[in-house]
Amino acid sequence: MLTFVDDFSQEVRVYFLRDKNETCPMFKTSKALIENQTGRKIKKHRNDNGLEICLLDFNEFCIIHGIVRHKTLGGKPQQNGLWNVAIRFY
Repeated sequence: MLTFVDDFSQEVRVYFLRDKNETCPMFKTSKALIENQTGRKIKKHRNDNGLEICLLDFNEFCIIHGIVRHKTLGGKPQQNGLWNVAIRFY
């Protein structure tokens, strides 16, 4: 399960994945959908430093699109503020 949370509006989007390898492609698809629907760009991405989202192609994708990554310690939800993955819009 992949969860996106908008820190400002607390809107939650949940995606069910068959495999962790689907995380990066789902993020890319969701980014386009969310930005088109809200008219706002994703500026910050926070996750629990899971290996499924720490791939080099995902890092390059974030750099190209100006998304700042914030990695927290796994198993420490207190650092996330909400849940495993949160996305900040501006």
